[in-house]
Amino acid sequence: MAKYKVDASLNDDAFVLASVEEALEALKDGEFGIGAALVKDGEIILRAHNSQLSNKRSDLHAEMTLINMFENHPELKKHRKLFNIDENIVLYSSTEPCPMCLTRIAICELASKYGAGSDLDGMAHLMFYSFLFMGFS
Repeated sequence: MAKYKVDASLNDDAFVLASVEEALEALKDGEFGIGAALVKDGEIILRAHNSQLSNKRSDLHAEMTLINMFENHPELKKHRKLFNIDENIVLYSSTEPCPMCLTRIAICELASKYGAGSDLDGMAHLMFYSFLFMGFS
C-alpha cells in the first residue's frame, strides 16, 4: 500500500484508499479487515475500522464505529438534524456493508460508496450462498 499513488482522475480514489488503509489496520489489530472513512466536501473528517473482537461487542463494525464517532464528536454535531446527517457527508467503506450497517447508514441518510471489494466480497453475495448452504432456495 505504501507504493500506491492516488489517481487524481478518479474522484473517490483517495477516500477508498483511506477505507482500505483502515481495513489493513483492523487486520493488524487481529480484527476482520473492514475499514471506513467519512468525507465532507472532499476532506476526510473521520476514519474507523472493525473493533468487535478486541472489544467483545458484535456491533462495532467499521461503519457503525464511524457513525458512533461522528454522532459523539462535539465539533461535528452541527452537521446533524435528529438522525439525519448533512447530505454533503459521504461514507466510504472498504466493502459492501452488512445489513445492520446498511440499515444504520440509511437511517442517518448518509450518502455511501463502497470500494475495493469485488462483487464476491459483498454481504448480498455471502447471504445468498449462506442460504444455499443451509438448504434454502
